Amino acid sequence: MAMGIINYYGGAASGSRYWNHGSVFWYVIRIATANDAHDDVHVDDVYGVKALHRVRTDIQLNIEFRFETRAAIESKLIFFFAYFILGSNMVYPYDEAERIVRLVARTYGKELFKYPNVVGYSNTPKPRIRKGRIVPEEKVLRVYVVKKVPEDQLRADEIIPKRFHGVPTDVVEIGKLRALQVHAERYRPIPCGVSTSRADEAAAGTIGWWVVTKSLNLYLISNNHVWAKENNGSPGDPLVQPGILDGGDPSVDVFAELVDFVPIDFSGNPNYVDVAVAKCLDMKQCYAAIMEIGGIASARDPVVGETVRKVGRSTGLTLGTVTDDSATVQVSYATGDALFEDVAIVEASEKIVQAGDSGSPVIGDDKAFLGLLFAGNDEGTVYVFCKTSRIEEQLTARFSEDVRILTVNAPTPYEKVIEYRYVFVTPSPTLWLESMYSFMLTVMMFSIVVGIIRAVTK
Repeated sequence: MAMGIINYYGGAASGSRYWNHGSVFWYVIRIATANDAHDDVHVDDVYGVKALHRVRTDIQLNIEFRFETRAAIESKLIFFFAYFILGSNMVYPYDEAERIVRLVARTYGKELFKYPNVVGYSNTPKPRIRKGRIVPEEKVLRVYVVKKVPEDQLRADEIIPKRFHGVPTDVVEIGKLRALQVHAERYRPIPCGVSTSRADEAAAGTIGWWVVTKSLNLYLISNNHVWAKENNGSPGDPLVQPGILDGGDPSVDVFAELVDFVPIDFSGNPNYVDVAVAKCLDMKQCYAAIMEIGGIASARDPVVGETVRKVGRSTGLTLGTVTDDSATVQVSYATGDALFEDVAIVEASEKIVQAGDSGSPVIGDDKAFLGLLFAGNDEGTVYVFCKTSRIEEQLTARFSEDVRILTVNAPTPYEKVIEYRYVFVTPSPTLWLESMYSFMLTVMMFSIVVGIIRAVTK
């Protein structure tokens, strides 16, 4: 339990004759005496301090400061002065980089969109990427751009600052993000991960997965821009499989009708999902399984660094790596640009997505449902998906009852299995006699031929 607190407030301003630092920053050092190793000392600063382990001071002194100014020296002196006074009752600070980056991203993140090429940013600290390699010890605010441009080709006001409100930045090229739409076969029963569209639109997207409400209603999900025509759909609109662009016929291929959708805001306010909900008209014709995957074992949000797979109408089953689990991005739609917050980004070195994959389910190695793909870059190496928790949250609000991702064990649909059958036949007595006669006749003919050959050669 804390016995006392010493506070030190310091700061430095750019251009001051006392301080030589590239930007304004503020920090606070709070040191508390304690009888319990779980009482923490907080060292706050806009990324100037990295102060780290929750360790008692009577075990080890392990504090690293990264101040670059004269204020750093003062802060260290005060810290060690307090250490010698408080002795082993003092405990160590922990790393607050994540809290600081979250705060800066939430408060100032949208300012980044004023720079040309910027399409998004991370909401949590991410490791720096240097020459294609991840540097885990360097935590930064990642800024996503359409294309990286050399600084000498930009005006001063177009260059993304090395430190954004005191937080170091790392510029990562992912291309322009677009809502994916467009191309597949007719399936009956209909699995997820295959072509679909509205009956009145020459397009094609992907059927995502299922949700279940508290009242035990089952619904299919895909993207708003696939089934609701970017907010222009109405409940009851017919949906087809395959999509019209893939030869779907509204007279025979209608399999579901639109129930609801989460509207996409194009005015600049944040969106969290691109989701629409549909009701299967004949449950015997709808398959609760994903092409090349099967059923879903659980539902959760993604984790940075994990390998995930998506199954879509255009590129089928592809693998990628989650590089950001909470990003803010701008996505281009036919209606205009829309801002999305708290979405996940997946990247790969090869093409993993293309037009028509919108609505694809994203699945973890543990067969957990992670979210719905809704946008990708032109090169097909990056896609963005809305997360499970946000889908459940937004649909729960729309339906005014609890809505959850369906988990169900199911085999892989339309999987080709080669089956070998060995048939053992017990011959009849007649067949035995015929076989023996044929064998004896063959031996006799062979003996005669051999005899003739020998007679001729003598």
